[in-house]
Amino acid sequence: MNIFWFIHWLIPIFIISMPLLPNRLLYKVLWFPMIIPILWLIFDKCPLTALTPGYDERNKDTKEFLLPLFKKYIYKDMTRAKCEQLSFVIIGISILLSSYKLLRKCKR
Repeated sequence: MNIFWFIHWLIPIFIISMPLLPNRLLYKVLWFPMIIPILWLIFDKCPLTALTPGYDERNKDTKEFLLPLFKKYIYKDMTRAKCEQLSFVIIGISILLSSYKLLRKCKR
């Protein structure tokens, strides 16, 4: 297994599990999901996908990381744009839940 493919799995799992982190660690890593969309905009794709062996610039839809997963489990006719939008929603929900957790602690 390639290290970039492994990192590809770790990043979404980490982002989804962020609201479960302890507050002292959450303060330090809350910025992390915000940097991912910025990298996607700068590179016009995920830089890890481009580094993963087997990625073919001419055939982007079949060699992407999340698109095949979303097509298999969510909607079989999903486009790349919808995949990116769903990814942004998931990142946003993670940030929102994490921020709410931190704000709730500050209220006490």
